[in-house]
Amino acid sequence: MPERDLRSVDELVQVGEWKIALENLCTQAHEYDVTVDGYLLEAIRQLASELGVPDRYWTVLSRA
Repeated sequence: MPERDLRSVDELVQVGEWKIALENLCTQAHEYDVTVDGYLLEAIRQLASELGVPDRYWTVLSRA
């Protein structure tokens, strides 16, 4: 994943936009076919649930 995308996610986290940051991270990871193992996917799922991120953002990662 390009450094600029990671910086963008980090900037969102720094200003408290955690939900948007996770949505963007999942979207970019999917677009770049980043492999997400089961442990990390579960952590993302839990965080998404806590933040109210729709399932459609993280479920695509299980197919990456």
